[in-house]
Amino acid sequence: MCRFTISTLECGHPQEDHVDTHNCPYFDRTKVACDRDNPKYKDRVTIKTWDRKGICNRCLQLAREREEDAMRRENERWREQSLKDAKEAEEALRRGEQELFDRNRREAEKKRLAEKKALEDLHREHEREQQARKREAKRQAEERRLAAEKALEELQREQERDDEMRRLAAEKAFEERQREQEREDEARRQAEIRAREERQREQERLEESRRVAEEREREERLRQQEREQELARQKREEERRLAEKKAREERQRQQEMEDEQRRLAEKKAREDRLREQEAEFEREEQRRLAEIKARAERLREHERELAAIEERTKALEEKRRLAEQTARDEDLREQERERAREAERQAKADYDRLVSEQISRDAKMQKEKSIQEAALRKQQEDADARRLSQNEFDSKRKMGWKKEVE
Repeated sequence: MCRFTISTLECGHPQEDHVDTHNCPYFDRTKVACDRDNPKYKDRVTIKTWDRKGICNRCLQLAREREEDAMRRENERWREQSLKDAKEAEEALRRGEQELFDRNRREAEKKRLAEKKALEDLHREHEREQQARKREAKRQAEERRLAAEKALEELQREQERDDEMRRLAAEKAFEERQREQEREDEARRQAEIRAREERQREQERLEESRRVAEEREREERLRQQEREQELARQKREEERRLAEKKAREERQRQQEMEDEQRRLAEKKAREDRLREQEAEFEREEQRRLAEIKARAERLREHERELAAIEERTKALEEKRRLAEQTARDEDLREQERERAREAERQAKADYDRLVSEQISRDAKMQKEKSIQEAALRKQQEDADARRLSQNEFDSKRKMGWKKEVE
């Protein structure tokens, strides 16, 4: 049954003032059927009201109030739902922004980690290259050291060979000098022996002569005068012969002395020549050693120049690598800043779009609400106008009925 027209307490008018429930607004709103065919309530649904579609003024007012309350509650629910939707949209936007920020941050972190890994890989590659260059430089230095040691050993062997040759030459010269000295000693000894033998023979001849002279003197005592002359002559001859012999011995001694001096001079000249040769050998050896030292010094200078060039090359390579790394880092930071600015612009654009959509939705809802409020006001004005016209009609009818009764 209709809760507005049948129930006395809810309707608010007397029970006998029944109205038709055909167009009950509660039924239109709640779809609760009014049991018009029930015999129990049949006598309560027979009276029709005038121009009010079976609804009394109290029920119409209550229905209007209930409709207004329902519409107000609906508007409140709609406003709350709108606020809730706006909050949810704002929360979703905030979550979206947070998710976008987190996603951008994760992507940036991933990119940073990737760049860090790439940078670490580049550093490791550079360290491996440096280690390889160091090993190569160490190997080259080792090869140069081995080559220098080999050259030094070769120089030492050459010097040892030269020393051995000089020693052999010195030994040979010493042996030659010894043999020459022995030959000279032997010649001097032979000369002394010959001189001694000659003197001995001369002494023997002198003794023999004296013996012969004594014999002759003994034999020729009687002929002393002749013999004195002969002896004088012999004496003179002997003196002459002795003088000649002495002169000859003197000349021989002088010749021997001259020969000895000549031999000594030749020996001294040979020794001087040997010393000059040794000095020449020594000077040649010193010159060769000086050349070897100069070559070694030039090699060391060349190695130092190569090391300096390599150091400068390494410094330039390191400076260039640092400049390239700085440029790459600057490019990466610029790209990161550009991506951050792009993400910020995108987030701002998304936020502006969501805000504009929310504003458009709010404007649309406000417009719909204004339309609904205008419709309600118009409906209420129409209802008030109809009520006034009905009241006027009722008053006129009552006045006409009173006149008829009178």
